[in-house]
Formats: sequence, structure tokens, C-alpha cells
Amino acid sequence: MTKRRGHGEGSIYKRKDGRWTASISLGSGQRKYFYGEKRKDVKEKLDAFLLEQKKATNPGSEQLVGDYLVYWLENVHKHVIGIATYVDYEIAIRVHLTPGLGKLRLSELTTQHVQMFLNDRLEKKLSTARVNHIKTVLSRALEDAMVAGILTFNVCRGVKLPPVEHEEKASLTTEQAKIFLETVRQHRLFALFTIAVVLGLRRGETVALKWSDINLEQGILHVQQTASRLPKRGIVVRKPKTKKSNRLIKMPSFIMNILREHKVQQEQERIQLGDVWLDQNLVFPNTFGGYIEPDYLLRILRKILLKAQLPDITFHELRHSARSIMKALGVNDKVAQEILGHVSYESDQDYIHLLKEMVDEATKKLEDTFGDG
Repeated sequence: MTKRRGHGEGSIYKRKDGRWTASISLGSGQRKYFYGEKRKDVKEKLDAFLLEQKKATNPGSEQLVGDYLVYWLENVHKHVIGIATYVDYEIAIRVHLTPGLGKLRLSELTTQHVQMFLNDRLEKKLSTARVNHIKTVLSRALEDAMVAGILTFNVCRGVKLPPVEHEEKASLTTEQAKIFLETVRQHRLFALFTIAVVLGLRRGETVALKWSDINLEQGILHVQQTASRLPKRGIVVRKPKTKKSNRLIKMPSFIMNILREHKVQQEQERIQLGDVWLDQNLVFPNTFGGYIEPDYLLRILRKILLKAQLPDITFHELRHSARSIMKALGVNDKVAQEILGHVSYESDQDYIHLLKEMVDEATKKLEDTFGDG
């Protein structure tokens, strides 16, 4: 009699009479047997029994994948990630994972399910970076399910995907940036797009910026919060994810002048609306004084780029443009990183003084390049 071990405590073997048998220990010296004419018959019976046993001992595994992912994001993972990451995870779950795998039970989910689902996303021309991100979200959720004792194995571990292709970020040249600013000059958000393309502020940072963050006398802009729209929660303002993003930026004088003009224009809007105006002290509010929709900025950006006959780039790529322009102007790399909030330096007073001198030099270069426009 040939015996083959597997399937937990179960075993499958062929009897001398040619029939197949599967058996599994029930404890206390007892075993349960399954019989069939073919090996696959007894294997199916054994697997079905093991699945039922698993359901009985671990009811958590009977949750729908979609329900578990929502629970995991909102109650387990939300408190250890930044707001931007939360938004990315929520989109991956709502737009992709729940429609594709959400109706399966955790106990039913297999590596094959996930592999075919992600392959389908690749065939629908989703980027390899996005598909790998979706896999990462699911994998992290399943890892936490293992820690919680809901699952014994993360099926994502066996999934294979093509490597992420790192594409060069699009950006505007210095001359293109000048054309962009000239095209947007008459728009009420001219000041916003100016600090985005010249100083590299993120979209959420511009939306959250308040007048109390700006010192027009000293020419200092303080980035200390960011705003995002969260599903079912509206606009949420939080501190930046990292300390390096909380930064002081010295503004060229032409940006200070643009902000002064912008403030006068905003005061006129406030007077015209009277009690309807929502006074939240925002530098770049919507037409009623409240927080502007982040996605609205992207729509406006695309219209401006189209009108100016410039490359169709994202708002974040305006930030890359700022970095490219500083590099083209010969701005010290560490100074550019300080302005953009990529790094945070803590050093002795001599170095801080030297850094201040380099920042002054960088500010002058930006002033000379854009100030006459």
C-alpha cells in the first residue's frame, strides 16, 4: 500500500483493491476516511472536509474579501499611514480589489484568483506600477489577517508580476514655465500656480495654505499642513507626513508682490459676498472662501496647458518642473532639496549660515529668471 502525506494531517493512498482512500486525524486516536474510485475524488472530499473544519474553527476567514479590506483599512492600517497613502489604499480597494475579488470569502481566496485578477488589470492597460501597488495593498491586508489569526497563509506571496518600469518624470523647461505663467496670469489662482511651478509646493500644500503661514514683510512662507479629499469625509487637513515636508521657504520678491495683489483681490471677493463668504483665512480658497477641491486644480491646470500648447503634465509634475528649473539655474542641490522639502538638515551654526547664504543666492536666481515676467 502506497501512502502519500499532505493536506494538513490528512493522507491519500491507493488500496490493494485499486480504490483510493483519504484519511485525516480527528484527535483522540480517531480518524475519518473518504473513499473513491479515483484519487481526485477522495482529494476533493478531503479538501472539502478540511475547508469545513477551518470554517468551524476560524469564522473570521468566512468574511468577504471586500468587507475585510474595508475593515482593515479603517480600523487596522489607517492609523499608521499618512493621508496620501490612505487615499491611495482606499482607491485601490474601492476601484479595483472589491469589484475584482470582493465577493470571495477569505477562506476561498487563492493565489490563482489573485494572479488572474492582476493579469486582467495588466491586460486592461493599467500600468505595472499601479498593478504592483494593488498587489501590495492586498498583501499587506492579508499579512495582518495572518497576524490576527484569521488566515494561515498569504496567497499574494506566490503571485508574479512584471517589474515596475521607472519612467522619467515629465516637467516644464524654464522657458515653458514662463509661457505657462504668462498664460495663467489673468486667472484668480495665478499666485497658486506661480508658487507651484517656482517653489514646488505640492497640491495639498497649496490648498491648505493660510495667510498666517505667510510673512510678507520677511518674505517667508511656512509649509506646515496639507489638505486632501477623503471619501465620505470631505476635505481633511493634516500635518505633513514627514518632518522634512514641514519647512520654511524664502520667497523671491516677485512672488511676494503677486501674493500682495492676490490678497487685495481676495478682499474684494470677500466684501462682495458679505455674509456668504466663509472666512477660513485660506490663501487660495474657492469662490466662497472655503477649501478648494484638489481635483479642480488639476482640471484648471490641464486647460491652461492646452491653451498654452504645453505638454499635458500633472500637478505633481509642476513640482518636478520646479526642481528641474532650479537645477538648470545652477541652484545648489541641497538648497533645492530644502526648498522642496526632500531633506531636512540639522548641523552646526556655521553650516546653517552657509546654507542661508546659498538660499539667498537661489532666491536671487529665481527672481532674475521670473521676476520680469
